[in-house]
Amino acid sequence: MTLRAAVAATAAAAGLVAVVAVATSTASAAPAAFTPKTLAGAWTGSWKNQTFGSTGAAALTVAATGDRLTFAFDLGGGVFGCTDPAGESTKPIGKGAGANAWSAKGFTIQGASKALGTVKIVYDDAKRSLVGRGSNPPCRAGLTWKIAGTFAATTFNGTVAIALPDGTKATSVLSLKRG
Repeated sequence: MTLRAAVAATAAAAGLVAVVAVATSTASAAPAAFTPKTLAGAWTGSWKNQTFGSTGAAALTVAATGDRLTFAFDLGGGVFGCTDPAGESTKPIGKGAGANAWSAKGFTIQGASKALGTVKIVYDDAKRSLVGRGSNPPCRAGLTWKIAGTFAATTFNGTVAIALPDGTKATSVLSLKRG
């Protein structure tokens, strides 16, 4: 493990709010371009709302089939204070530019989710960062959320900032490991 990766892993474990960039090679080497296989696999872990104490299991499956990329996720427990939402999958995204496409730089997913509401997620491969936002999940109209997190080899650590319709703020932490 490089010193940079060790520092980034320590910062992620401390519950960062800002996105931590993780270098997987030396500073002089050019990073490899993103492909559908970069994040492929089954990622499992948990989430914890640090404000209200609610918790649940979390699972993300990234499937790479040829030049197509599909995401399936399942958040267990009372996400956003609602009943346990059903798991969901995205439609396959292909190589291209803009929303619902991937390129050598990463990918963007945009659309509607039954559990998360209106969603936009962006992955930047050079920074290994994932940022996103959403609003109006069907179970909690008026709620908004933002996620910022980092992939480091076989782990993902992210923080979700939640704004409830009454103005209350909450923070959840999401941790996943690729098995």
